[in-house]
Amino acid sequence: MLRFSVPLFLVLGVSTMPVASLRTSRQLSYAKIAGYEPETVVTDHNALDLDQQEIETHLGLETPDFTAAYSVYSEGFASKSTATITVTALESVIPAGTRVTGKANDGSNTSGVTTTAARAGATSIEVEYEVSEDQDNHVRCMVGGSSQPMTEGCFSDAGGDLTANGKTVPYTSVVNTNARTIRGFSINANERYRPAEDTSNPFFPDFQKFVDYYGTYDYADKWISGALLGEDAGLKNGNVDFASIDPAARVEAAKKGTSYMNVAMYAIREMEDAIDDCERGCDTTECNLDAVHAWDEAVAFYTGSLEETDGSGDGLFFYSLAEKRCANFKTCGSNGNELTGTSKINIEVFKLFDEGKRVLAQKDCAAGRTIKEKIVKKMWVPYIQGSLRYAWKLENEPFDVEAEAEGAVFLAGVLPMINACNAEDAATLKDQMWLGKGGTTDYGVYKGAMERNYGCLGVTCADVGGLYNEATGEYEAGAGPCGSGRKGSSSNSDVNMGLAVGLPIGLLALFALIYFFMCRKRKGNVEFKSNDTGSGV
Repeated sequence: MLRFSVPLFLVLGVSTMPVASLRTSRQLSYAKIAGYEPETVVTDHNALDLDQQEIETHLGLETPDFTAAYSVYSEGFASKSTATITVTALESVIPAGTRVTGKANDGSNTSGVTTTAARAGATSIEVEYEVSEDQDNHVRCMVGGSSQPMTEGCFSDAGGDLTANGKTVPYTSVVNTNARTIRGFSINANERYRPAEDTSNPFFPDFQKFVDYYGTYDYADKWISGALLGEDAGLKNGNVDFASIDPAARVEAAKKGTSYMNVAMYAIREMEDAIDDCERGCDTTECNLDAVHAWDEAVAFYTGSLEETDGSGDGLFFYSLAEKRCANFKTCGSNGNELTGTSKINIEVFKLFDEGKRVLAQKDCAAGRTIKEKIVKKMWVPYIQGSLRYAWKLENEPFDVEAEAEGAVFLAGVLPMINACNAEDAATLKDQMWLGKGGTTDYGVYKGAMERNYGCLGVTCADVGGLYNEATGEYEAGAGPCGSGRKGSSSNSDVNMGLAVGLPIGLLALFALIYFFMCRKRKGNVEFKSNDTGSGV
């Protein structure tokens, strides 16, 4: 049985509360997100990773259930639960934000707020279920496209009476859906990825590069739906006809696409939205709370509820990717030189999240934008690490379609940015590792093309590190950190070997040269002169 903490406004019996206020109400503190302390209620946003969890469960079966995974991807499960309720013709208007109460399937009371106004005579109302501050029990009704819905706290399927604005409203049926889905992030991007969600405004700048490269704003959905449904993605660049792709590769393309091509970009979108809210001014009585709320949402979508309050959990969103890759590239810890501990990327990103929250609360919009840009640059690092890791595997290990798919997804998450830096290098990277290539990767070529764009992307050799073999205690051959002074970037062990061989040879050559000149001098055949006209040396 789920535990549910009843919000204070329910106890006090407040009858009307705007939906925006419900989601952005402030108190002294809320449960942390991997150490970050949100200023607003974002438990519902943070729970989106439960959708991802169920998608991966369906795809992880011995025979992947692509249909069930697509249902959760497209219809949701755990975030923004909403009820469309058929009622008798309303006698009067019910305003948006009106609190509605009624009996749940388990006999307890349940409640929500209307998302839109319902006119007199209307026969249906839409209600968003109220959200708890308790992450583990953030909402009592989760249905959407789940194969295991939680319906105990939903408005009773048997119908009955609702109470709204102090009046009794009989109803006959209810349909429970989710207004927030992972697919929705992409198919609604034409509005959501623009300032003020106004299509007359340009796309946010990072997202524009992805639209330019893939040829469409819903590129993430075309990739994911293609993988889940076994169809051609239909992209301008980087297209994949998933109808001809091995099911095991489709699994990796789908489950990593949902998290790293779609939700991660939406976290960036929420940071942009926070800055846009800041620049457009306050929309609530608490100055700039909307901007801070959007920033909190960005952290939630970056992290997810499965990471727990301290980051020690086993998550499925971008935070988890940074953690996995730091262990592969020896970039964990505050100095970025360890195999264990928190990823340096996450350490630095969360410091910036805290700073961004502070400056937005103070309405320092310019500082907020600077911080956002720093975060985004750091987010390219795990994509780079992931693509390098699988490119190395494809050259040095027996071919594996899953490895090829994983590498392609990581590359897809950063390829449009590289294309904006250097289109030739982007073409090289895609030619070296993409779905359907069959493992023809030349790691040296791939690594070189990637590293040439670090400066443009705003990342460093130290940020990325090198592919480390914990068993041998060395970097994989040719896969060490770049910036060692040798073209193509060498591992520490390669550099040491070069010194061990080259230094003795160089010394022998020097001694031979000295011996030669000494012999010549004794014969009186050599005279050294300075640039002056004075005596010889």
